[in-house]
Amino acid sequence: MSFEIKLGSYSFGNYVDTFEIQQDSRVEQVAIPRRHGYMSDVAYRGGMSIRIGGLIYCDDYNDTRTAFNLLKNAFNIGKANLTVFSDRQIEVQKASFTSSYEDQDLRRIRWDAELVSDAYGFEDVDQTEDENIILASPQTDVVVNPGNLETRPVIRITAGADEIASGLRVDNLTSGKYFIFNQAIPAGTYIEIDTENLTVVNNTGTNKINYFSGDFFELEAGNNSIQFTGTLAQGTLGLEAGDTILLENGDNLALEGTTKMKFTFRGKYDGV
Repeated sequence: MSFEIKLGSYSFGNYVDTFEIQQDSRVEQVAIPRRHGYMSDVAYRGGMSIRIGGLIYCDDYNDTRTAFNLLKNAFNIGKANLTVFSDRQIEVQKASFTSSYEDQDLRRIRWDAELVSDAYGFEDVDQTEDENIILASPQTDVVVNPGNLETRPVIRITAGADEIASGLRVDNLTSGKYFIFNQAIPAGTYIEIDTENLTVVNNTGTNKINYFSGDFFELEAGNNSIQFTGTLAQGTLGLEAGDTILLENGDNLALEGTTKMKFTFRGKYDGV
C-alpha cells in the first residue's frame, strides 16, 4: 500500500492539499398532528460528498497551464473511481469545480472540486474471496468482512458429487437474515446469488429468482457466522478433488472437489 490519490487513471501527485469527506444520513420525518415532535424512520446512510483541492505551481506558466488542463480533463470524464492509498476506492463524479490564479504571470493556480457519490462508503480495490468446503449439515463457518461497514457479497454454492436437494438454506447467524433455494442444484453445477444486484442465476446464466425466497443478506463488519443447511440426494457431501461423475450424454465431468460455498465481496469503509 502506498499513498496516492487518483481519479480514473489520473494521479494528482503533490497537487492536493485539501481532502474532506461528508456523509449525510437519510431520515424520513413525519409531523405528528396536535403533538410536539416527529416520528422518524430508522436512518439510512446517504451518499458521500468529497471536497478535494490544491495548488498547481510550475516555474514556467506553460507548464502550469498544461498541468492544469490535464487535471481538469480528469474531472470531465463523468463517473470514475477515486482511489486513495492505492487500496480503497469510491465511484464519484464532479458536482462543481472552481479555480483562481494567484500570480500575475499565471504560474500558480488554486483549484477546488466538489465530488458526489451514490455509494455510502469507500471499498477495497481488491476483492476478498472466502470459500469453505461443506462437510456436514448443518455446518457453520466464519466469513470475515475486513471493513467497518456492512457489504453485499456474491454467494456461489457449488454441488459436488451429488446434487443438493431443493430446500437449501443459508443463514447469516450474525444478522439473523437467511435465504432458501427451492430447487435442486445438480452435481457439478452451481447457483450464484448477487446480493447487490438482487439476482439469482445458475452456472449457465439462467435466471433462478423464482426459486429464491428470504433475504439478499449483507455481511456485517467483522466476523459473520454463516450456516449451511442442505440435504444431498445420496446422503454424502462430495468427493475428493479429481473424482468424476457420469453425465447423461455419457461424458465424464471432473469435479474440482467437494460441495463448496464461496463469498466474494469488497470491504467497505466510512473513510479512507
